[in-house]
Amino acid sequence: MKRQGLPIAAAALATALISGHVAAQADADLPLNARFLVAARNAGANVNLPAINGLTPLMVSAYNGDADVVRKLLDRGADVAAVDRLQKNAMTYAAAEGRTEVVRLLLAHGVDPNAVYNNDLTALMWAAGYGRTETVQALLSAGADPARKDNRGKTALDIAREQNHAATATVLEQASPGSTRATAPR
Repeated sequence: MKRQGLPIAAAALATALISGHVAAQADADLPLNARFLVAARNAGANVNLPAINGLTPLMVSAYNGDADVVRKLLDRGADVAAVDRLQKNAMTYAAAEGRTEVVRLLLAHGVDPNAVYNNDLTALMWAAGYGRTETVQALLSAGADPARKDNRGKTALDIAREQNHAATATVLEQASPGSTRATAPR
């Protein structure tokens, strides 16, 4: 089986070690992981190099909520549209994990708040499904459409209700024209 990429840390470390720039040339005020990525990039590492599973440094940083690293990667040309083997990208990971600051950074770098991903899911649906109320609010403020439906015919509100995320459902009810309030679970 042909390897499609190296694990993120291994690729960055190999590049940094080979060139002798493990922690040199990094911004001293950044966390260690951000300094490492900056050093790796300064040493010539590809910011879009995927791991074997297709995860890019941007996706991993978005999932972890490392806004400083995300900012540096975006400034250095990280591909916001890259998808992994599961057809997820940095926005879906950030939204599902409730990484609101990262979601805002991705939106500021041109990610469409209504982009449709695997199974016709949007970032709003991902955030709603995990009860990420603050992230849902940020996406709605950026123009995410609460009326969009996934491949099952469900809206973000339907998904929040299914998962019993009452606070998130309330925010979506207020944003969804013509919605009816859910009855309390029994």
